[in-house]
Amino acid sequence: MKKAIKILSIIIGTYFLFKIGQAAAYAERGYNAFGGECLILTFPIFYYIIRQCVKDSIQMFKELDEEAAE
Repeated sequence: MKKAIKILSIIIGTYFLFKIGQAAAYAERGYNAFGGECLILTFPIFYYIIRQCVKDSIQMFKELDEEAAE
């Protein structure tokens, strides 16, 4: 249940960031168009990729440290 709430909060947060970016882009351009603000929608994907890379790196460094201690 905790994981579902976390995922849902990330998706909802991303949606609101997109809406804010879209409004700012509209104010800047003066017309509706899709631009860089659409990249905000990929944040959940990058969040999970980066999180997994950090976890794997920490695990690798722990294993290397254990091997060096032996």
